Amino acid sequence: MLINNSFWNLFIWGVYPVVIPIFIKNEIGDSPIIFFLFSSLLSLGIVVGSLLISKLKVKSNRKIIDFSIVAHGIIFFIIGISNNEFFFLLLALFFGIISVPAMIFSKTYIQENIPEQNQGAIFSLFYSFSTAGYPLGLALSGFIINVIGVKYTIIILSMILIVAVTFSIIIRGVYENIKQAN
Repeated sequence: MLINNSFWNLFIWGVYPVVIPIFIKNEIGDSPIIFFLFSSLLSLGIVVGSLLISKLKVKSNRKIIDFSIVAHGIIFFIIGISNNEFFFLLLALFFGIISVPAMIFSKTYIQENIPEQNQGAIFSLFYSFSTAGYPLGLALSGFIINVIGVKYTIIILSMILIVAVTFSIIIRGVYENIKQAN
């Protein structure tokens, strides 16, 4: 979970602040209103997602966390190939909604599955790994945009996130099967 959250912050949240304003200017339409609406709909999506999550009976589930991160990568990929203002703004809403399970459940998962005496150390590692990805993502995306352009930066980095998290899910499943066999 620590690694997946680090990748998530590296390839989504660390990339988003750099690429979205440039993407809007180059691909959607050079309008501050579009950026304002995207940011507002993203925030609204996070609020809506939080309300939806509060209604669920499940309070933490690693599969939901992983699904949320992969789905977030897929939506980011679709943002990268979109060129319609309305569709782009609709994706902003979903971008916010789908991020919430990973945001909330990852912390709850630690609280529910890690002994209380170890939670301080685990939360410290969790936030250290997660927050390290953010500035690296900012620098990485800024560099890559200059090499391949904003559209391909979004597409490639979202694909890397999807593949990396999917690979970790597969490896975890194989490990669990081996553990059960012994």
